[in-house]
Amino acid sequence: MQVYKAVVIGAGQMGAGIDDKLVSHAAAFKNNPRCQLLAIFDPSVENLEKAASHWEVEGYSDMESMLRDKQPDIVSICSPDFMHATQMELVAEYSPKAIIVEKPVALNLNDLSKIEHFFSKRNTIVAVNYTRRYLSAYYYLKEAFSSQALRAVSIRYAKGLKHNGTHAIDLIRFLFGEIRAYKILSSANDYKIDDPTVSIYFETDSCANIVLQGLNQNDYVFFEVDVFTDQNRYTIHSDHQILSVYCVSENQGTPLGKRLVFEKDIVIEHHKGTNHLVENVLKALDNKAARFLNLEEALRSERLALKISEELSLIPTIEEGI
Repeated sequence: MQVYKAVVIGAGQMGAGIDDKLVSHAAAFKNNPRCQLLAIFDPSVENLEKAASHWEVEGYSDMESMLRDKQPDIVSICSPDFMHATQMELVAEYSPKAIIVEKPVALNLNDLSKIEHFFSKRNTIVAVNYTRRYLSAYYYLKEAFSSQALRAVSIRYAKGLKHNGTHAIDLIRFLFGEIRAYKILSSANDYKIDDPTVSIYFETDSCANIVLQGLNQNDYVFFEVDVFTDQNRYTIHSDHQILSVYCVSENQGTPLGKRLVFEKDIVIEHHKGTNHLVENVLKALDNKAARFLNLEEALRSERLALKISEELSLIPTIEEGI
């Protein structure tokens, strides 16, 4: 059994968090017998000491020293969003076999194009953590939708189009096909001034009625999916953890007629998504079939989000009044 050396860049919640409610990258490497977590980098002494002590690895305050000393096979980049693109290029110079990066890869179209060109000339495996691509429940949905007529889709999210909305755009593309048209409905500067939360109407080849609805993250962080087909309703709720399935039943309700009746709940275990991400990266390294989102695929979703962001100057924000 080949064991791969791994390091983590960023000792925050996603990189090296110790909360049982979320499996961090450090935890995912520790959970997998085929990975050996060697070190964590973070410029914050406090964060670094806490993470290195908990995971019993070496802590580095200089990223290149860590990469040079450890020569890792897998590098996870879990730094703030604006650092991802630059760090991806730097990490690649040390020739790891795989790079895992938190989304989004880039915050502007120029950086996105640079990353796309840079990695097009390399054989490095790059996995972007669009978590739902690695979870079985979403493949269950994709299979179900292949034999049903889609009627309406609603996805509600908060915390910026680039930061969290890209999850929704990628999910739309994965479940319902390529986006062929969209219309910006509204935007609100509730997260960051350069990353508003945007409400958008989408059309894909399989569904002409998809609404991405932005909520104010100052009220609460939220992500929920509701899909109606000719046969069922599927709702993802409870902080991404539960998929509820409803089926059509005759002679229900008042007056009697066809109604949607609860059928079952499927536990998604969204908080363990990073475990599945690492498992699929290992499959890719073994040249086996994997549920694997490659860089090119991830950038398609991000490019659309960035294009929409550039168009927002023509749309008044909620604060400005519509």
